[in-house]
Amino acid sequence: MTWEAQSIAPLRTALSSFIACCLLLLILPACSEYGLKSIEDPEPEPLGSDDDDDDTVDDDDDDDDVGDDDDTSNPVGDDDDDDDVGDDDDDSDPGTPPGSEPDNPRPLIPGDLVINELMIDPVDVADAEGEYVELRNNGGAWVEFSGLVLKDWGVDEAPVEPEEPGPILLGPGAFYVICVLSDFWDNGGVDCDATVEYSTWGDGFALSNTEDEVVLAASNGVELDIVIYDDSLVVPGEAAGVDPDYSSVSANNDLDEWCMQWGMLPFGGTGSPGESNDNCW
Repeated sequence: MTWEAQSIAPLRTALSSFIACCLLLLILPACSEYGLKSIEDPEPEPLGSDDDDDDTVDDDDDDDDVGDDDDTSNPVGDDDDDDDVGDDDDDSDPGTPPGSEPDNPRPLIPGDLVINELMIDPVDVADAEGEYVELRNNGGAWVEFSGLVLKDWGVDEAPVEPEEPGPILLGPGAFYVICVLSDFWDNGGVDCDATVEYSTWGDGFALSNTEDEVVLAASNGVELDIVIYDDSLVVPGEAAGVDPDYSSVSANNDLDEWCMQWGMLPFGGTGSPGESNDNCW
């Protein structure tokens, strides 16, 4: 290599380095500006992105939007919702038919109450103390009523006075005992639910010791049940009751299905007040 070539080579190297540095100084600011802009203004993600936390449609991770499987709001048909229509887990009470339970009784209708047992001629206490009429709820519903009347087809008629104030609630198959005197120790040992004024000449009600009618009526005069008896049902000291299989407002008209009850009363005599009658064989 000649001296001239050796002197030019370093100059070329220095010039190349200088040009490279200039180019680098021009490129770096542009790259830096692009990087900052990318950080400050990221490119928006497409609609329907599963990783998006914003309020987009069909975002499965979104807690607020339509179509979000993790949505905890109360939409119609949500099985976990306790308040909305179509909720299988709804604990609200849809309601029960009237008469199906004591908290929801139905009104009394003819055929519900049956004249079931009669103490016509007590002997251990006076008639004015020991007579009673037992009713039975012949239906399958809880019933609520008030304002009953006992009468005959002659002069007797008197309202039934419940022992407890307010409407009477009676369950299916339950009994309701109406006495002349409510005191257990004076009426022959009978637990009474109501009383009726005793009188043999009007202004009250009494059972004849020969033959009579027993009419159970509502306060508006509607007759609920009638039993017409003769002296075949009159045995001193013994109550007459209809066979349980014939305890209805139609079948209890047959006196052949009545018989004397043989359960002992506390102070003498026989009967089954407030309990199921004995069968009549």
